[in-house]
Amino acid sequence: MISPEALVSLLFPPAILALVLLYAFAVRYLTFRERMAMIDKGIFPVETRAVSTLLLQRGVITAMTGLALTIGLGTLGLTPWLLGGLVPMFIGIAMLISYYLGPKEGTEGD
Repeated sequence: MISPEALVSLLFPPAILALVLLYAFAVRYLTFRERMAMIDKGIFPVETRAVSTLLLQRGVITAMTGLALTIGLGTLGLTPWLLGGLVPMFIGIAMLISYYLGPKEGTEGD
């Protein structure tokens, strides 16, 4: 027989993941329904953020998350666990580099 503490420790992480995914799905669905209602009424929604701005925002978030993980996992020593922080950090840095080297909003590329 499995103890109640072990059962809770086994079911808690999947339950949290399921709640996060359910929340993300609900937000996406409600945004979709809102956009469809606007289109039905003849109002065409305009994107408020540019793609490059989203790239900058996502790059900063990814790089800072990777830095925080690297610092946190660095307390374990120089082990392969550091890859858990270094990989997202360098992905975020690559996104930031592509933002700064990519075409700007008002320019047209050939």
